[in-house]
Amino acid sequence: MGVTPPPPSSGQPGVTGQDGTGNQGPDAQVGGGDQAQSQPAESLGHGTTNKGKPIPEGCWFKKIHLDFGSVVENTQDKDSGEYPFENKTGKDQLITNFSTSCKCQNVKFIINGVEVKYKRKPTPDQPLAEPIKIPKGAKGKIVMSLDLSGAASERIAEIRVDTTDPDMPSFTLTSQANILAAFLVEPEVQDLGQMGPMEAKEFVFKVRSNIVKDGSWQITEKNPDLPSGMKLDSMERKNDAKGFYYEIKGHYGPDLPQGAMGGDVIFKTNDERHNIMIRVTADVQYRVVVTPRMAVLGAFSNKIAKEEVFYVLPNKRGDMIHVTGVDVYKSSHPKDAYTIEIVPPGKEDGKMVSVKGIKDPVPSHVVWKVVVRTKPGIKAKTFRVKGRLVFQEKGIAEKQIHVIGFPKNF
Repeated sequence: MGVTPPPPSSGQPGVTGQDGTGNQGPDAQVGGGDQAQSQPAESLGHGTTNKGKPIPEGCWFKKIHLDFGSVVENTQDKDSGEYPFENKTGKDQLITNFSTSCKCQNVKFIINGVEVKYKRKPTPDQPLAEPIKIPKGAKGKIVMSLDLSGAASERIAEIRVDTTDPDMPSFTLTSQANILAAFLVEPEVQDLGQMGPMEAKEFVFKVRSNIVKDGSWQITEKNPDLPSGMKLDSMERKNDAKGFYYEIKGHYGPDLPQGAMGGDVIFKTNDERHNIMIRVTADVQYRVVVTPRMAVLGAFSNKIAKEEVFYVLPNKRGDMIHVTGVDVYKSSHPKDAYTIEIVPPGKEDGKMVSVKGIKDPVPSHVVWKVVVRTKPGIKAKTFRVKGRLVFQEKGIAEKQIHVIGFPKNF
């Protein structure tokens, strides 16, 4: 049996308020407001709304899209709007189910001027426990409150309504709001691109307020936590044709780990509701690749020589490097128990070779080899050598080789 609304009345009760957070008490499913279900509405597609679209023939709704405009983050908790509708089908109809796409929505049904209460089944998709009856000729509206709190973003929400009307078996209503950042950071992201771990690159940001234009706002934290390898050089208050702004300068590098990608810096301001974030991105790549990183000889006979080859090559095509030596800083045996040989690449001949640990073949004329070889008769239970590669070129980040094995008398 459907939930039948009261008869029409001359007055219309007000829409009860929400808390703006999208959270309701334990009786949320019993009241008129509806939060997003675990089973979301069928989406129109990422970023797609009904804005500017004509109302389809047979649609009950006189408005199919709500545009809440632009709101500066953390200056407004919520906003609400209405989707008015009328049952012109000539017979009673049912809303068999409805679902929302976002926890930022809160929904109420008003039919003939009175709010209709409804319940949901305690199942994962939380369908309506009973359909909502829409008498023939009835006028109503769906009142939706949209949570506008949180970080800057474009917020798009949907309500899917399923009915018994064959001309409108299902319809998706949409809404959107543009949550603006409290501060305009130019550029939004400073991309330093590819860089070596021993490089240092400068970044510059301009920061303006979207709320206060008279320059009364301030950055109150001059020494924020910084990502590893990032330094702030200066922070100045300036003016230009657009008004007051802060200019923040700094640099990223050197001594960066391979794979480092930059980072974010948060500045506190004299408005406790709003902080400033600058974002620096980078793709830190070593100039030199060494493979393997560590060689394990395993158990081997001390009556024969045992060797391991390390391959050393530039990370970028077209670059050239020169290995001039190995600085051994840790060894389990004296130097007369092993040898380290540096084998330079041959002349450029167009040949491509496969290198262990490298996905694609590389030109043979760029591959250096460092061969660590034990001598027969080596003693002790463990053989270990650690060394740093020495390059002719300056500014190459430290690269090491590490060999470990277990000589046995067999």
